[in-house]
Amino acid sequence: MKGRKNICNMLLIHKKIIIFSASLIFICLFFAGIFYYQTSIRRDSKVQEINFVVEKGESVKIISQNLFEKKLIKSKKFFELFVWWNDKQAKLQAGEYLLNSGETISQIVDKFGNAKASTTKIKIKEGEDIEEIAKNLEAQGLFTKKDFYIETGNLFTNTPVNQEYASKYDILADKPQDSSLEGYLFPDTYQVYKNTKPSDVVEKMLKNLEAKFSDDLRREVAGQGKSIFDIITMASIVEKEVKTPEDMKIVAGIFWHRIKIGQVLQSDATLSYVLNDKTPAHSLEELKNDSLYNSYKYRGLPPGPIGNPGMNAILAAIYPTETDYNFFLTPKDSDKTIFSKDFEEHKLNKQRYLN
Repeated sequence: MKGRKNICNMLLIHKKIIIFSASLIFICLFFAGIFYYQTSIRRDSKVQEINFVVEKGESVKIISQNLFEKKLIKSKKFFELFVWWNDKQAKLQAGEYLLNSGETISQIVDKFGNAKASTTKIKIKEGEDIEEIAKNLEAQGLFTKKDFYIETGNLFTNTPVNQEYASKYDILADKPQDSSLEGYLFPDTYQVYKNTKPSDVVEKMLKNLEAKFSDDLRREVAGQGKSIFDIITMASIVEKEVKTPEDMKIVAGIFWHRIKIGQVLQSDATLSYVLNDKTPAHSLEELKNDSLYNSYKYRGLPPGPIGNPGMNAILAAIYPTETDYNFFLTPKDSDKTIFSKDFEEHKLNKQRYLN
């Protein structure tokens, strides 16, 4: 009897094991089916193209959250599981992508491994003004100059600036409402969609400057009794005048001192901006131009920036170097700046280096 009872118990245990195994297999197959459906079956018959950005350093969890918020995936957990299961973490490259609501998780992850598929790079050089930037972007086939001017404003075409940016970016708080975004389009290399809009490019530039202009820098500017608009304007002039960070700081010191004592800036760069030329030294007739950008005629800073300065020029405008110099010149085809303390010394330097 005891032997039969043991056999029965063993059979019962064996039966439970079989039932448990079958249940486990069923559960695995069930979730495998859901996983396959979520990652491999197209979900949206009405496909919509959506711009999506993966920022450098973003985790899988953040990417899945962003995809979910844009309704590109239905389940964050399935996305994360798919990436983990297929060891795709390192394949999620930073960049901008053109995704659509009909793509599967598998297709989306494959795109993330090829950032160049739908994007291109644009390079904005230090000192370029709005017109130069617009011309370059149009040459790359992104959009027309006119469309870019609608977003940024333009002095030469009397195009007003899109006022929506002022409410979104603190960096624009003290910019005159009727002035363009000249000076605020931070020069850098940007990766954009090949079908990007002017507003997308402008947003990137403003966000970049907003991040670069730290709270410490803003406090320093305020402590000096200056505005960010003043700093950007000065930096844009310094950017055009000299090349090296050290010279930029010295020239910024010279210009701020001239403003302090009521001396005109005498910058050919400001006159070149309104005349739309690149002349390093203007004629006597040109120096009579009645524009407020003519810093040979009008004291103080011009009405606004004359280009878009890089960080070296901005830092120079905030932290100028105080010297005994009051004049400077840069010999043709040279990055070396020659400084002088008075006008007589400056005239001698002009004869020595410019003739």
